[in-house]
Amino acid sequence: TWVKKWVFFFLLCGNFSLCIESARRTAIETAPASVCVKALAFPRRCVLVDAYRGSRDAGLALSALGFECLHVQSAPTLSPSLLSDLRKESFSKTWIHQGNLAETEAKIRAFGPEFILPALESGVRLTQNLNRILDFPRHGDVAANARRDKYEMGETVRGAGLRAVRQVAARSVEQAQDWIRNELGYREYFFPKPVVVKPP
Repeated sequence: TWVKKWVFFFLLCGNFSLCIESARRTAIETAPASVCVKALAFPRRCVLVDAYRGSRDAGLALSALGFECLHVQSAPTLSPSLLSDLRKESFSKTWIHQGNLAETEAKIRAFGPEFILPALESGVRLTQNLNRILDFPRHGDVAANARRDKYEMGETVRGAGLRAVRQVAARSVEQAQDWIRNELGYREYFFPKPVVVKPP
């Protein structure tokens, strides 16, 4: 069905923000009313992890497709600016992951979802672990951390024989400065090409 095709597209691209608008338009503008009515009578269920920022409408889109959504917060403490983004009305409830994977697994298993999706990058690792334990569709478990850690991501691309930027996982400002001077040959305060600094 078109619902399954949309979910497959998300699993393929791995970024909810890239397909949320397409999903919302499909759900609201073209979904047959009979499909939504039947789904509401026999609700299907799904789980979203960290539905904030660009994915804050994800629950709304899935609800329009006839899904009852459980929201999982990936950590007890997240930025207040993130938490204020949550569209609570799109979810039947929110579960806060306290670090106990078995406890969160039991909660989700009892809810009975068809799939679990990471709505924001901060939820990637938890989603991967939950999908693995529950044997749900997911990206491969090999190099799973490379989908979250930027350095590992770049090295995984390089290891596959593709072009990747030169990089270093610096542990201090001094280490980063030394690498820029020695590896790139840049003099102090003179960068002929852009240097990007970002968290792991």
